[in-house]
Amino acid sequence: MVTFEEISRDNIYDVLALDVSKEQRPLYPCSNAVSIAQGHYPQDDDPVWMRAICDDGKPVGFIMTSERSSHGEYFIWRIMIDKAHQGAGYGGAAMRLLIERIKAIGNPKVLLLSHLKDNASAANFFRSFGFEYTGTDLGSGDLEMAMRFD
Repeated sequence: MVTFEEISRDNIYDVLALDVSKEQRPLYPCSNAVSIAQGHYPQDDDPVWMRAICDDGKPVGFIMTSERSSHGEYFIWRIMIDKAHQGAGYGGAAMRLLIERIKAIGNPKVLLLSHLKDNASAANFFRSFGFEYTGTDLGSGDLEMAMRFD
């Protein structure tokens, strides 16, 4: 069963050890270590939420969002599944769990994310959840997608 677990002294090294394949590295923006550092020192005042994606308590991935729940706005900064656990449904389960979490917070309006233009598998994955392109290029080839809650 997939759950989100707070990153703590008990699992931090497991989360830091998670990685994508060598072939995926050009498409994945940065390591979990860099993401966690960015989450602790964000570029804006939006609260950052970071969790280990776990299966039966064992980290298999990492997720990080920026949240302005009072405005109903959420942004997925990172979602990654370790190379040894890809293809087992963890990414889809994590996305469904995140969407349920956002709906439970109340007043959701939009969930945004971006991916590199060359990452067709990410585009297809996000489209399968109802994300659509906004027409915004965030720079460096990052294309923005949105899921609207109506």
